[in-house]
Amino acid sequence: MDYLIHLLSGYIEDETLLQYLFVALVAVAVFSAVISVIYLLTPLFNPLRHRLAGIANSGADGSSYNTEKDKLLSTSFLTYVDELGKYVLPKDEKERDSTKARLIHAGFRQENSIRTFF
Repeated sequence: MDYLIHLLSGYIEDETLLQYLFVALVAVAVFSAVISVIYLLTPLFNPLRHRLAGIANSGADGSSYNTEKDKLLSTSFLTYVDELGKYVLPKDEKERDSTKARLIHAGFRQENSIRTFF
């Protein structure tokens, strides 16, 4: 601390300005330390990460339903989407394969993921 004050006093003659500059440097250092700690702790409290972990740790069949009603609603929705998908899917096989490859790369590996996407 004394070394820093001595170093700065070689460039700045005014003692009051030197004190203000020293306080400003300490404030910048504390701010940087706080931002660094926040940056390191942010992934631990990310709600999206917790939700994805819950989905990844779901049952072996890929279900994460709390009740039978949730499972029934989800099943009926997927059935509806599958039926609707026949009409909205691209006719070009190359486009379908490209989209399916992108979905797989994004983590959507179910058979009906391309119908759900379109």
